[in-house]
Amino acid sequence: MPNWVQNWVQIEGSTEDLKKVKEQLKKPYKTFHKDWNPKTKKYDIVREEVSEGLFQLWNIISPEESQYERYFTVSNSDTLDDKDNWYQWNWNHWSTKWDVNCESFEEDEDMLSYSFDTAWSPPENALIELSKQYPNLIIRLDFGGEIEEEGTIVFKNGESIEESIRV
Repeated sequence: MPNWVQNWVQIEGSTEDLKKVKEQLKKPYKTFHKDWNPKTKKYDIVREEVSEGLFQLWNIISPEESQYERYFTVSNSDTLDDKDNWYQWNWNHWSTKWDVNCESFEEDEDMLSYSFDTAWSPPENALIELSKQYPNLIIRLDFGGEIEEEGTIVFKNGESIEESIRV
């Protein structure tokens, strides 16, 4: 069971950029996973569309479709070291183990606010990527919870422009 991190993300910018990022973060996406079939004693590939969620890390950065076979490999001690396995890929690109389930969302004319939990650490790498995609937006992450540190990181144009971490 992971230590959960509570995250609060505020995105500030123009109405036009906020509309684009809001649509990007909540859009449905197609994925697949392997599901064990006891009759054939093999894994079947199950394709599905994920449509719930107001804030999905998958919509910020996800593996190329050509990488899906390796990404969705069932984890074991041999595959966890593979940089393209879901576990390592998520850590390297999102800074957290799983995608998020957004618990609350608010918006006004010049700001979007989201809150959600992540496993073990805040989604710093995903937010760096989002700030590269929308260089004029200011993205503020406040985090804390069942981990040793809490803090605030502000991103703009793919960089951290302000950071306050407390242990």
